[in-house]
Amino acid sequence: MSVPTISQTARHFYFNYHYPESTTSCFHTTFMRHIQFGIQDVICFLIAGFLAYETKLIQHLSLEFLVPMISILCLQSTFGSTLAGCYRITLALIPLSLFLFLIQKLGLGYHDYLATEIFLLFTSFCISYGCSQVATKKMTLLYNVIYFGLNFSRSDLPITFSFELLGIYITGMAIAVFVSLIIFPIFATFDIENRFNYSLSKLQQMYVLIIQAFLCHDKTRSHMLLTKASIVQHMIEKALTPMQTRLADAKFEPSRLLQRLFNHQHLHVIDLTLPEQENLITSLMSHVVITMIYWLKSFISLLIALSTLIVADDPCRFEHSKGIIDLTSLGRTDGKPAYPDQTPSVGSNYVYSFNPCKPFSEGDTCKGVAACQVSKDRTLTFILAKQDSAEWDAGAGPGANPSISYTLDTKRVSVELVCTTDEINELEVLGEAPISTYKFRLTNKCACWNGCGGVPPPPPPPPQQNCTINGSTYSSDKEIIQSFPFTILINPTQPQSSPPTSSYVTVGIYSRVIELILVNIPSIPPALFCLNAMEKLSIFNSPNVVISSEISRLSLSLKSLIVSNISRSGSLPAEIFNMKNLSTLSIINCDLEMLSEDVSKLDSLTQLTLDKNRLLSLPWALGKLPSLTSLSVNNNLRLSSLDVLYGSTSLNILQASNCMINHLPANIPNLRIIELDGNQLTSLDGFETIASQNSTLFSFNNNKIASISSVSLAKIVVLNSFYLFNNLLTTLPDSIYLIKDLKYVNIQNNNFNAKERDWIQGVFRITNTTLII
Repeated sequence: MSVPTISQTARHFYFNYHYPESTTSCFHTTFMRHIQFGIQDVICFLIAGFLAYETKLIQHLSLEFLVPMISILCLQSTFGSTLAGCYRITLALIPLSLFLFLIQKLGLGYHDYLATEIFLLFTSFCISYGCSQVATKKMTLLYNVIYFGLNFSRSDLPITFSFELLGIYITGMAIAVFVSLIIFPIFATFDIENRFNYSLSKLQQMYVLIIQAFLCHDKTRSHMLLTKASIVQHMIEKALTPMQTRLADAKFEPSRLLQRLFNHQHLHVIDLTLPEQENLITSLMSHVVITMIYWLKSFISLLIALSTLIVADDPCRFEHSKGIIDLTSLGRTDGKPAYPDQTPSVGSNYVYSFNPCKPFSEGDTCKGVAACQVSKDRTLTFILAKQDSAEWDAGAGPGANPSISYTLDTKRVSVELVCTTDEINELEVLGEAPISTYKFRLTNKCACWNGCGGVPPPPPPPPQQNCTINGSTYSSDKEIIQSFPFTILINPTQPQSSPPTSSYVTVGIYSRVIELILVNIPSIPPALFCLNAMEKLSIFNSPNVVISSEISRLSLSLKSLIVSNISRSGSLPAEIFNMKNLSTLSIINCDLEMLSEDVSKLDSLTQLTLDKNRLLSLPWALGKLPSLTSLSVNNNLRLSSLDVLYGSTSLNILQASNCMINHLPANIPNLRIIELDGNQLTSLDGFETIASQNSTLFSFNNNKIASISSVSLAKIVVLNSFYLFNNLLTTLPDSIYLIKDLKYVNIQNNNFNAKERDWIQGVFRITNTTLII
């Protein structure tokens, strides 16, 4: 723990002030408050006794023993209540002292019993009638009784005795106010803030319990959850009960000064005026007492009232006293998500897409959205958020991460922004908890304060030069695009679907083509190969298209090449493998039978997709590619081995579902995602050599796996999801129960007997793992 954190913790503990993320909650228990108040009493008594007996004050007091007693009686639970009580007592004692002085001046003696009793009863009646506060009434009556008791029994009292007794009271009250302010001060201002934050947190807990109860199919558990919600309601009522009194006490405290000293950048209830606080607390109490069902509406309105410092209209940029966060450079502007089809860390039948800053479209439903939920079979899509609902949060407390949230009807997407100084660009989907609340975690240098200042203009491309091909000369990218014999959209305003249904081009600020998407074209126009600044080329659903050797003209600029359902030639031109800057290569549904060993020349290749082809084998060069992180060879029905990947240290994602794989590859130590569904696997032997210690997803559905040895899973420390649906398993290894953060396991349609099922369900029950069996 750092020195500033320790200092802040000590300061908040001493001054009894905390917001939810500030300090350890154990510092603010009722037990600690009682200890602090006990210490206040002791110190107050010692100070009063010292002043009354060990200083020159004793020479001016005839009843010095009253000073400690008065100070103890005037000390209240908060500084505001102490000051308010002393103020009311002083207002009551001043006229009473004057009245008693006049009585004594008129000659009321200690021997006149009847007159003393009459005046005692009269003044006591006036005090009881005039003092509305019980504490004020008691202290004033005590003063009255002391005065008349001594006046009747002693003849040597000075005529100014009522003022001397008033001075003793004022001395005791001054000590009480001093101790209440200096020794573990409990400010009513802070107590209001603490109780309000506590009530809001408990309201959220009550909401979760009620929703769980309504969704639970077990009546007993549902009743238990509603009982818990009722208990939480009583806790909220108990916390809010003293609020009206605290609001009255806070009028005697320097609330604005306390706010400036302690809050700095945080917006809290004490920022409101006292009438606003009173109205706010009254409405909250009425809401809790009347009904629990409509709490959410009140809760949201309160949050809106309290979050004016952390709301930004701009979904791209957030300015705060901590600095600036600018996500502009992370969001794609072509209508596609920057982070498509992200698999949750907790088991789910859905994937999620997200694009910071700008809207995108995906599927039939998600049009112009910020986040989209898609079923794995691509049949269902749901809108989760739109950019115009963005709300920023700078993060409360030291070390807290900022976040950006989006709201759509009852759905809420919260994206935690994690700062990193390296080149990591990763979106992690944490899951849906509670219902309709989705949590993402985005790690990037632009998530740092002042990490990215926006989108700097890209460097100018090489000077445009005349390009001659097939006897035609072109002087600009504009001329090239306009020569195409088919319609093509230029920087379309509406987000395009994925996969696209029409051709379009993205043109940069220097009038150079950056990305070209071609759909259902008869052939590639030769002029295309003169676009020497183009970085991305994609061709879809064009069966007659053949990629010619002229693609070598793009070797310096092209970074991404995606072709799907084009020529059935079964091979690729050799010139593709000379593209040193190519990082993404996707050859999908092209009847590719062999991938050349020349793929080893693609040193920059990070993502290789070869789905829906006719591959019999893979080149040995794949295992030696230094930058390859993701390989997908799904639906190659004749592919039986992945042994060529032996020794690959860069590969993180391996997808080879619906092939003929009959054994696992070996020695791929950093795989975090493995999907080998629909193959011929009979065991997971050697799994310990390919699984990363910290992994995300392993999926082996629809195989013939009969057993899993403990050794196979012994290396794995962290794993989120494990799929073994429709295999031949009769038992699970003990090592599976030791995996940390295992959120989801699907072992349905296996051969477990009843006893084994009970054992598996029992063990996973204590690990909070969602089990499908």
